[in-house]
Amino acid sequence: MIYAETGAIIAAPTTSLPEEIGGERNWDYRYTWLRDASAMLAALAGSGYPDEARHFCDWLVDATAGAAKELQVLYGIAGERELDETCLDHLEGYRGSRPVRVGNEAWEQFQLDVYGELLAALDLAMHLRGGDYRPERARFVHDVVELAVARWREPDEGIWEVRSGRRHYVFSKLMAWIGLDSAIRILDRHPDQARGPELRRRWAREREEIRAEIERRGVDPATGAFVQEFDNAAPDATALQAILRGFVAPDDPRAAATVDLIDAELTRDGHVYRYHGGDGLRGEEGSFVLCTLWLASALAYLGRMEEAEQRLSLVLGCANDLGLLAEEYDPLTHSQLGNFPQGFSHLGVIAAAHVIEVVKRQGEGPGPSPAAEDYIDKLVRIRRAAT
Repeated sequence: MIYAETGAIIAAPTTSLPEEIGGERNWDYRYTWLRDASAMLAALAGSGYPDEARHFCDWLVDATAGAAKELQVLYGIAGERELDETCLDHLEGYRGSRPVRVGNEAWEQFQLDVYGELLAALDLAMHLRGGDYRPERARFVHDVVELAVARWREPDEGIWEVRSGRRHYVFSKLMAWIGLDSAIRILDRHPDQARGPELRRRWAREREEIRAEIERRGVDPATGAFVQEFDNAAPDATALQAILRGFVAPDDPRAAATVDLIDAELTRDGHVYRYHGGDGLRGEEGSFVLCTLWLASALAYLGRMEEAEQRLSLVLGCANDLGLLAEEYDPLTHSQLGNFPQGFSHLGVIAAAHVIEVVKRQGEGPGPSPAAEDYIDKLVRIRRAAT
């Protein structure tokens, strides 16, 4: 899934494998999403692949450099920007699932979280590149931050790229907070001699204003849990990111309330769905593999290790004979759905396994779970057989 010539990493190598057999939820994922960037960098660098991480850093900087106002959600593997979506009506589609799409309309959407995702990725990228922070990079970071500051109060299409209009998604606001937090960290490492203290104070004030708005309008008073959008009690699996991104501490009552709400409202047979309907599309979809892994990580942070390992084991048991995972899983038919293999799903496995291991070490418990060890052994055997 890495394009060697540029270092770009695609979301999946396929298009239009359906999220519901016979349905219309069919997307082209053969592109690089900025929101995947920080997770990819962390996974590569933390798993012993520094060269691949640095190569992707270079692609990230090249693709996004220039005018921050032209920042996009996704790009082509050579940095292409115009990814117009068309339907190949002469094709029947996988098991009659139409339309078959080429291109992805999401490139034209406004997704607020992309500013935060990029700033978090640049923060990590500069760390991986040994503190590389040329003047043009500093200007670009400044411009991205100022865009986040100017636009965080606007509604957007959100991480799930809905096609039913813009809303005030809590996750989008959370990522604006993350972006400012990352930018302040960058500024602390590389002070702006002319306006550093003043700039830091202004960004810090804006960061706290975002936090106050999230806490006021993004938490359901009845349950104490983070929700999908402002002033609405509907649950969304992205609420788990408030825990995973450090917005609230694991011992904050809102953390446990959010985990319990997601588990009660969005889970079937242990598998987590993204949200309830209302996204402008017909039909249903499977559980979202990454969301199940988010829940596993959140449970680990809360110290509920047995439950965390059960969720990780559940996902690993869904992998095919090559250890690969699709984007979604149907617990009713026990089948994988959506584009395959899906990078986000595998990143989620790495992250969940890492969190479980770190929490265990802090508690001086035993090592990695047997399920994770079996999965790794399986991949090693496959790799040896292939070579």
